[in-house]
Amino acid sequence: MSQSEMKIAIVEDQKQNLERLLAFLDEFDLQYTLVGTAKNVKEGEKLLLTKKVDLLFLDMKLPDGEGTELLDRLPQRDFKVIFFTAHKDYALSAFEYGSVDFVLKPIQLKDLNRALKKVIGLDQKLEEHSTSNKVLPIPHKEGTLYIERDKILYFQAYGEYCYLVTEQKKELVSRTLKDIEDSLKDNSFVRTHRSYIVNLNKVKYYQKKGLSHLVLSNEKEIPISRRKRLEIAEIMKSSL
Repeated sequence: MSQSEMKIAIVEDQKQNLERLLAFLDEFDLQYTLVGTAKNVKEGEKLLLTKKVDLLFLDMKLPDGEGTELLDRLPQRDFKVIFFTAHKDYALSAFEYGSVDFVLKPIQLKDLNRALKKVIGLDQKLEEHSTSNKVLPIPHKEGTLYIERDKILYFQAYGEYCYLVTEQKKELVSRTLKDIEDSLKDNSFVRTHRSYIVNLNKVKYYQKKGLSHLVLSNEKEIPISRRKRLEIAEIMKSSL
């Protein structure tokens, strides 16, 4: 996501906070389009289901519920989130929902700057390294993991997170499977199922009959969804 393409949505019920955020956004060298604003969970759900969004600014406390309830209502989430809240106690909830950052109210320019740098920095870093033959940067709760691509077996969805699995370890990373899929510009990784992305270089066996699946080098069986069977069959035919 380059800056020129950034589409922003804001869910905030207090007018003064909304105006403060918009004024601060204009202080940055940031090209963006405000695709819409909402004042509560219900309006926010409608907005996010009808608009393409790259970044959502989301108030943790809304008149009809919490910001996390809004995220729970969405069938999928392919945008980044920055929460803002008047209470530090919500920091854990913000992380659990895979947010890039959370900003305390009243919003301060330096805090917003920090959060936006994380958004832009993650996108640029993922883009810069995504074509690398050796290393893949993965956002993690303690920073960024740099994993050698040929050591990755698969990624598995886990709510708003996903697991990265190698032969030695299993790491929970703070990105959705869709985020990971978008960052992987590499033909050696393929989405086999709504819950899995597989490293084809680690496939040991391809079971075509019955319940189609791939068997990896660690003997893990990875399911292939019905709608992915033809695509996977073609890929395996050409790669194995």
